[in-house]
Amino acid sequence: MLYSKLKKIRDKNYKEKNDCGVMALALTCGVSYGKAQAVMSRAGRNKRCRCSVDQMISAADSLGFKVINLGVFSGKTLKTLKVPPNSNHLTGTPQSSHWAFTRGHVSAVVDGVVDDCAAGSLKRVTMLLKLEKVEEPCINQRLTTT
Repeated sequence: MLYSKLKKIRDKNYKEKNDCGVMALALTCGVSYGKAQAVMSRAGRNKRCRCSVDQMISAADSLGFKVINLGVFSGKTLKTLKVPPNSNHLTGTPQSSHWAFTRGHVSAVVDGVVDDCAAGSLKRVTMLLKLEKVEEPCINQRLTTT
């Protein structure tokens, strides 16, 4: 799902702001905006507030994705960031999913393309995380209720 379509759904059905983490989660994991918002809420994000990296990792974990830190990128911006897409077309989720963190923002990088309102900007990338689908979702103790 493209960012522009997701933004229209958000503007029509949800009163949200500061939701770049929710948008990035929905785009990279291939889920709807509502499901991404609910998962982020269970991970500790308050409505209309920013989220932390830990909350995003917990949300991705509960959706069955493993998050791999690819390190800090110095000198790369969202405009110059190049992430090669995978050649695996067997799964229904995006073939290559990454989160590009900049100062105060996170962007979705799907199949090598930055899909976000900040695409093409000169914001410096501070961290790049790769998402990989795992066979069985990991159970995160912080998200389960007893």
